[in-house]
Amino acid sequence: MNASRLGFPTHAGDFSGPRWCGRRARGNDTASADQKLDSAWQSAETRLISEITALRIERQWIVTEAAKANVAKKPSRWW
Repeated sequence: MNASRLGFPTHAGDFSGPRWCGRRARGNDTASADQKLDSAWQSAETRLISEITALRIERQWIVTEAAKANVAKKPSRWW
C-alpha cells in the first residue's frame, strides 16, 4: 500500500494538513483544555488564599492571647 493512502505524510509539507493537526485543527479541545487549566489554577489559588487568611487570623489570635498573658503578669503600676 501507498503511504499517502494510509494517511501518513509522504514529505514534510504533509504535516500541515488537517489529518496531522490533531486536536488543534478543531480548536474546541484546546480551548477546553485551557478552561480546565484556568479552573484548576483558580481553584488552587482560592484554596491558598483561604489558607493564608486562616493562618493570619490564627496568628492574630496568638498575638492577642500573648499580649493578654503579658498584661496579666505585670503588676499594676499606675499609682
